Amino acid sequence: MLGEPLTIENICGGAAACAFDRSLKAILDNLRDPHTDPKAKRTLTLEFAFVPHPDRWGASVVFHARQKLPTREQAEDSVLIVEERGTLHARIGDRQPPLFEEQKGTTQ
Repeated sequence: MLGEPLTIENICGGAAACAFDRSLKAILDNLRDPHTDPKAKRTLTLEFAFVPHPDRWGASVVFHARQKLPTREQAEDSVLIVEERGTLHARIGDRQPPLFEEQKGTTQ
């Protein structure tokens, strides 16, 4: 008995259709991301490699989905590494706070 006709929905056990859906979602999310270049192209490639069996009466199919998305814009900040009670922490800022706080109203 012959199997059902080969389609994009059933090839590789439905993996191609699922991969298309996942990749399309990633592209749509990227299109809506305000931190990406609005003019950059987003691409989705579905690649199928057919490797013939030695008897040439069939083939193995290898499938791969690939999307190319623009990356998020680069941002930069400065952090200060401080030690509090023996534990290191990162704090927003670019310089060491004063070691001794000035006391108002005292005279020397």
